[in-house]
Amino acid sequence: MKQSAKNLTRGAIAVLTAVLLFSPISTSFATSTSALQQQLQQQQQIAAAAKAAAAAKAAQAAQIQQQLQTINNQITQTQSEIKSTLSNISQTQSAIDGLSVQIQTAQDKLTAEQDKLSQLAASWYMEGESGLLAAVVNSNNLSDVIDQQQYYDSIKQQLQTEMSQINAMETDLSSQKSNQEKQLAQLSDLKSTQTSQANYLNSRNTLQSRLLTNTNNAISDLNTEQAAAADQIAKLTKQIQDAYKAAGGGGKSTGPNIHGPTSMKLSYYSQNDSRWASKTLGPDGPNLDDDGCLITSLAMVATSFGLSYDPGNLTDNSTFDSAATTSNSNNWGNFRWFNGTIPGLSNYQQRESLDYGMIYSELGKGYPVIVGVNIAYGHWIVLTGGSKGNYSWYDPYTKWNNQPDYNNYSFFAMRTFD
Repeated sequence: MKQSAKNLTRGAIAVLTAVLLFSPISTSFATSTSALQQQLQQQQQIAAAAKAAAAAKAAQAAQIQQQLQTINNQITQTQSEIKSTLSNISQTQSAIDGLSVQIQTAQDKLTAEQDKLSQLAASWYMEGESGLLAAVVNSNNLSDVIDQQQYYDSIKQQLQTEMSQINAMETDLSSQKSNQEKQLAQLSDLKSTQTSQANYLNSRNTLQSRLLTNTNNAISDLNTEQAAAADQIAKLTKQIQDAYKAAGGGGKSTGPNIHGPTSMKLSYYSQNDSRWASKTLGPDGPNLDDDGCLITSLAMVATSFGLSYDPGNLTDNSTFDSAATTSNSNNWGNFRWFNGTIPGLSNYQQRESLDYGMIYSELGKGYPVIVGVNIAYGHWIVLTGGSKGNYSWYDPYTKWNNQPDYNNYSFFAMRTFD
């Protein structure tokens, strides 16, 4: 639909004219079609709003889906961390159990050594000094007595050494056990924290999943609303087209955006029609859906001469000067049809300046006029009657959120075929 602003400032402007006069259209016809146009615009607004809302919801759904994926990744990571913590808890508990066994063994051994020392002390006490004296008297060799004393002392020393070693080992084992028990307590706290985190993430997952379901349901509802509006648009469009046909004002109309009465037999085409919307203006040019307003307008006017053109086949049988976008005053509107002419419209002339007097004259003689409108990046429509401030027109663009009133805009360009 739209031309670039830079090119429009350079663009040559054009009018395509044709003539076939029919009887004037009544006031009641204008009133009824105006009401239908208002309904049509309302449905177009509803469809556009539903489409925009659905797109916004789709973006929201994509964001929620991404958040869900992040949450699921966090849940997986937390579960892995909990598993690792449980493994560490098990290992630590096993270490504590092993240390407990070693401590018990050391305590049992210490008790046994203490019993030996007690028995040795009891034996020594029973013999006492009289026993030692008797040993000296009865002994033929004093060294035997000394050896016996040394033996007792040696056994005592050994027992005391072993008891000290056992006590030291028990102290070390108890210290290790205490450290392991502290670690176990820390691991238990960590597990509790991780479990709470997992529960929180699962709760978030549930909420986000519910939100995603609600969002997808909203998208479905909006798509249904958009489809219903599209159905109403089709019905209203047909009513408008039928009204124009019945009044002698149109041939094979295929779209909406017909404003005001006209006595011209002019077929309506939409550049956004799916049959040709994706066709491009040249191999590297924009498509009709975006920038096909001028060639669509030309196709509509050509039909008033009885020519079998539509935007699709007119585009297919035209060449376009892509260099015009940067190298001269013409933009994508610089078409070259069949070596410069459209069969049946041989008086094509490009007019570089706007002439309102000529527009009024052409419309007064019953010729449709293509004009460029200073709206957005520039747009082309077909004037079908009226005068400044009270024009009737065919608008090839059907995707407006709010249908413009071109009576409120100035024109910038024209082409003629007279």
